[in-house]
This record gives sequence, structure tokens and C-alpha cells, in this order.
Amino acid sequence: MLQHCKGLPLAITVLAGLLARKDTVDEWNAVHKNVYAYIRRGTDLGPNYKGEGYEGVSWILELSYDNLSYHLKLCFLYLAHFPEDYEIHVSTLTKLWMTEGFISSASAEVMEDVSYMCLSELVGRCMVQVGKHGSSKKIKTCHLHDLMRDLCMLKAKEGNFVHIINYSVATETKEIPNSKVRSLAFYLDETVGACCPRRDERDGHVRSLLYFVPKFWNLGSKVTKNLLRSLLKNFTLLRVLKFEGMHGREFKLPNEVGNLVHLKFLSVKDSDIQAVPSSIANLVCLQTLDLRSLYWDLKIPNRNVFSKMEKLRHIYLPKYQSAREKRLLFATEAVNLHTIVNICIQASSDLDDFVKLTNLRKLGVIALDGVEKKEKGTNIIFKHLHSLSVDSVFKVVPWNIALSCPNIYKLRLHGEITELPKDLLRLTNLTKLTLIDFGDLKDDHIKVLEKLPSLRMLFLHMRRKFHLGITFGGPLVCSKGGFPLLEFLSLSDLMHLKEWKVEKGAMPSLCRLHICNCQKLEAVPDGLQYISTLRELTIGWMHFEFCSRLREGGEDFYKIQHVQSVIIIVRDKC
Repeated sequence: MLQHCKGLPLAITVLAGLLARKDTVDEWNAVHKNVYAYIRRGTDLGPNYKGEGYEGVSWILELSYDNLSYHLKLCFLYLAHFPEDYEIHVSTLTKLWMTEGFISSASAEVMEDVSYMCLSELVGRCMVQVGKHGSSKKIKTCHLHDLMRDLCMLKAKEGNFVHIINYSVATETKEIPNSKVRSLAFYLDETVGACCPRRDERDGHVRSLLYFVPKFWNLGSKVTKNLLRSLLKNFTLLRVLKFEGMHGREFKLPNEVGNLVHLKFLSVKDSDIQAVPSSIANLVCLQTLDLRSLYWDLKIPNRNVFSKMEKLRHIYLPKYQSAREKRLLFATEAVNLHTIVNICIQASSDLDDFVKLTNLRKLGVIALDGVEKKEKGTNIIFKHLHSLSVDSVFKVVPWNIALSCPNIYKLRLHGEITELPKDLLRLTNLTKLTLIDFGDLKDDHIKVLEKLPSLRMLFLHMRRKFHLGITFGGPLVCSKGGFPLLEFLSLSDLMHLKEWKVEKGAMPSLCRLHICNCQKLEAVPDGLQYISTLRELTIGWMHFEFCSRLREGGEDFYKIQHVQSVIIIVRDKC
């Protein structure tokens, strides 16, 4: 069987992924017989396979596809929606799979977990490639190899699974989809003037519309408004509407959105939408709702617009929503909620209702003035929460909220830190910690952080670069034996950091180090030379002198000469 792979790595890994799930000699023999059956019926699948010599591997790729179960075939074919070389976010993909009805689970299993296991199965079969891993080692992004994407597109077209309308290439790709296609994907570019499906009586069969736009792309408010109104009027049976990244002048989500009563997935993330109509309350089938518009103060009607959405699992609200809006979610028993992002609170007790949501895994909180003063302690415990984000901009971080989540893996804190409580060490599962605009960074803070037993990723960022109160009371010291499992460290915009010391034996597992725009930092620590695991160093927007010391022949080169990948971006020579 290996000989027929013709030495192509993708073919070998696909065949290996297929055989890895065959445990008996009979099963291996069945694969062997099928391989030759594929060979006998021919290896040329036509022009869909690109490149000379690739045709000979097509039968192995198709064999791996045919060996999938029915629901895994659907999951794989859904990847045909995404553009070539597109880095697919797993959290979005798995939500879309659930929305489309590809995922089913027993009562004891969480659908999100089952959806992720389906992705892992496709990765294990070498049909999907991993892009990035998250802090908990789970797959964060994925993509398709070009040859595998060719197979995916071929099978999707054969089964009328999805129709791609690509405005960035030749016009022949914008052919009218046939009446059996249930899903449309639009690839837009800067030259497109109208990007709406044709008004055709057959359009009523479409269930999913996914738009993909270039980053920082500006469509224009008039085109966007007309496009939205047309979609909401002519596609009343939609289940999925992914309308992200639509830039232009601000516009409102039309009142006609209330006509899409079958909608399960609605995302206007990173679009210029500034208001949502009250008719959104009609969308009682919604499972995922993402309203993270570029306008942080996006207007939501002051009534229980979410109260009938009993199937809601993931909700992302605008950045700053009035405190009274938070209870709109709980006018009904929203027991299925797994994700709630951007909820404003005025006191820790405002979170009491959230404890009742035993399926809640991710929570994003915006702490308003005085939260840390009103309550120093809290009796609530979030046992099931995995990810917590607390924004307390220009104010002291309310630690009592973070410490009420003993089992979290990810913690993001945006606000001033006057102390790091020793109780933080009780978060034994914490693998990723992000601190933003934390103010004074003292040595005793690092003494606490470096003792976190499971910490793998640490981000220290200062966005308020010129805040006069930000100082460093002395050198930043990482002690011997500190940060035992830390693999990634990012220091960004620490404008007042002058000296950083790393003792021999500190950070023994560090693999990646990023230093960006720390203008007063004179040199990298001498202790980096002892971290044999360090394989990636990125220096961004530092002064010319700092960068020169790190280049070959420079006085600090000996500290990093063992690092496999060193990327240096010089700010200027001033």
C-alpha cells in the first residue's frame, strides 16, 4: 500500500490515519483490497486535482473520505465553505456544525465536546491540519491541505452541498447555483459592487449564507444596507447568517431580521452595525448570537429581547452594555448557555444568577465603578467555568470574582493590580493568564505568578503606554525554579521596564518568547542562555541598539545563539 503513495507525504499520512483506526488483520486486508479497487477504476479524477503527479494520490484521499461515517462526511464537506489557505477558528467551526445539525450527543455528553471530538477525528485521520494550539493544548485553528481541499470541493460539488460565489476571481465562478444547493458562501473583495444572491424564486431553498471579506475591507453603508434588506426579505428559511467584517459607515440591523424565525446562528462580529431592532426577539431558535460590533455601545432595545431564546448556547454582547441589560438573559431558564461575553456588573452579587447556569464554560465580565469597594468577598463559586475575562478599565481589578472560579484554565484581567493575592495559587488548573494595563509591576507580583503550578502561557501587556502612574520598583526577576511549565511569554508595551533578570534554572520549559515595544529595556536577560528549550524569539519595535546587540557578533548574541528561530523587527535608528 505504501508503494502506491508515490512518496507524497500527504498520501502517506492520510493512509496512516486511515489504518490507525483498523485494529484487526481483516480490517487491514479490507483497506488493502479497496486500495487496489481504487487503482483499477483509474487514478485521474480530472482537472480538480492540481499539479503534475498529484493525480496518482487522489485514490488514497478518496478512500479516506469514503471510510468516514455519515456525520463525519458532513463535517468534512462543510470545510468547503472556507476560502483557500483560510485559517479556520475551531470555536466557530464547531458552532456551525452544531447549528447545521451534524452533531448529536447522548444526554451525558456536551454537544460542544462531541463537536470537538469530530474535529479531532478528522485531524487524526490526517484529513484536516492543525494550525495553532491553545493554552490547554486543544486545537485553536485548523486548515486544509491544498490537495485535501480539492477533494473536499469536488465532493461538495458532486453532492450539491455548497455553492461558492467568488467575486475575487473570474466571472465563470459566479454561475447560478442549482435548486438543490442549501448553502452559499461568498468571497468578496474590494472591487465588488453588489454581493447579494440573485433574486430568484429558487432562492427560498437556501439555509445558510456565509460571507468572507478581506481584512479592513470597506463595503460602504449603502451597499451594506441594501444587501442586508435583500437577504432578510428573500431568505426567510435561513438557519445560518455569518455577516462578519462588513465595514463602511455605521448602519442598523434592519427590522426584517425578525422574519428569520428559523435562524440558529447569527454573527455580525466586527461589522459597523450600531443598533439592533426589537424584532430580534422573534429569533427563538438561536443557538449562537454574536453582536460584537465595531461599535462598543451598540444599542439593544430595553426589553426582554432574549427572554424567549431558550435554545441559546453562546451569546456575545456589545462591549459596553448597561448593567440592567444583563438580566435580560435570565427572564427564562437559559440552562443551555455555555458562553456569555461582555456582561456589565456593579457588584459581585450581580453574578448570583450566573451560578445557576451549570453548563456555563466561558464568562466575560465588565466591572463598573466601585465593584472592588462594595464587596471584598463573595460566597458564589463557579465550579464549571473554564474561561473568565474581567475588564475593569482604569479601575482596580476585583480579585474576588477571579478567585470564585477554582477550576478555570484561562484568566484575562484588564485593569489595575495593586496586589496579587496568594489565594491565586489555588487556581491549580490555570494554564493561560493575560494581564492588561495592570499598573505597577512589583517583584512580589512575579513571586506569586512564578509559583502557579500549571501556567503555560503568560501575557503582560500595557495599552495605556503613557500613563504617568506606571512604574517598576526595580528589576523584574524570574527566580530559579520559577514558572516550571511556562512555554510562552509575551512582554508588550512595558514602557517603563528597564531591567529584567532571569536566574539560571528559571522557566525551564520556555519555548517561545516575544518582546515588543519595551522601549526602556536595555538588554535581554543573561539567563536566556541556560534555557535550552527556547526555540523561538521575536523582537518587535525595539530600538536599533537593542536589536544590534542580539545579532551575530553583537555583545548579547551568546545569550540567544542556541535559539532556532530569531525574528527581529527594528523600530527605527533614532
